[in-house]
Formats: sequence, C-alpha cells, structure tokens
Amino acid sequence: MPETARRSGFAFWPLGWLLTVGNIDAHDNIIDVSGWTELDYNDKTAVTIAVPCQWAVSPYPGDFRSPGEIFGEAWTVGGPPTGTGSPSA
Repeated sequence: MPETARRSGFAFWPLGWLLTVGNIDAHDNIIDVSGWTELDYNDKTAVTIAVPCQWAVSPYPGDFRSPGEIFGEAWTVGGPPTGTGSPSA
C-alpha cells in the first residue's frame, strides 16, 4: 500500500505556512517549526531564525516557482504561448 502524504498551505505577505502530513519532499528553504509544539503557551524565549523569501504566486501548496518559471513550463505542456512577452523571472 502506498504511503499517503498531504500538504496544505497559505501565503499572505509577509508570512506563509505549509502544513505537511506524511513523507513529503519539502523545498530546501523551508524552516521546520514542528518543535514549537513542545513549548507551553506561556513559555517565553528568544529565538533567532533566518526567514527565507519564496515566491507565492502559484495556487498549489508548496509550489514556490517564480512567475517566469511557471510561464516557461506552461507552454512546454500546452503548446507555445500566445501573446506578447513573458513575466519576469
């Protein structure tokens, strides 16, 4: 039986969250904050994290491609693009 994996996410500037359940190949620049579940609500501590900046233009959770990457890949599946120019990458 294949392993089930699910993902869900939201992105609203300046932050986005990606909830994953199961074994999912995550993007290299995602910060795992699952350890926060071990903290009590009233715990106070100082933490410094490097927050990566990702694209959030795709409607699919975990898809961090730039507009240029999405445009470039779209025509390889559905034929060449029609219109003028492409979005910047």
